[in-house]
Amino acid sequence: MNKNLQAQTEINEQRTTTYYIGVIITILAVILFILHFYKVNSDFNKSFNNFSHIGVSEEVTNEIRQLQEKGLHEEAEKLIHKSIQSPFDNKPINHSTAPIFPFIFFFLGFFLMIIGRQGLYGSGVLLNPTKEADDLEPINRGLGKQLGHILNEAGLDKNKQNQIIKVKCTSCNYLNDEEDKFCGNCGKAC
Repeated sequence: MNKNLQAQTEINEQRTTTYYIGVIITILAVILFILHFYKVNSDFNKSFNNFSHIGVSEEVTNEIRQLQEKGLHEEAEKLIHKSIQSPFDNKPINHSTAPIFPFIFFFLGFFLMIIGRQGLYGSGVLLNPTKEADDLEPINRGLGKQLGHILNEAGLDKNKQNQIIKVKCTSCNYLNDEEDKFCGNCGKAC
């Protein structure tokens, strides 16, 4: 393979690195998202027995238990979430907004994967049709190669096209297809 053709089919190292950083960030985002719901579920299950591990005072714990005994589970849950304190800043943890960060990381990782795969111009971040074609050249060549393999497997390879043989009419010298019985120009038998 000559050097010029190889340069057109290879994605540069910087784009490859960007792509894999995006993959890692996306995987970490999914893990964070799953861990968030695991933590919320385990905290909620523990909260029915003892609330001190999440920063709730003994007074509030007794009030929550009384609400639960009366069957007022929604009110008890609201009081639990209202009373939960973060060990870092003594502010209540808002469980409804906490999954936003994994989503932000997920989309950041996905965006980096697109830029790594297609380049800044090919992904549409920067607009320049000439450079867009250059950015997409390795991808398009790879897709063309895949399509060639598919066509070859289906028996539709461009190198194996059916050849049409032409026969010259003896009367008017018109070129007819081999299977034609009569001339398409003068109508005489071939």
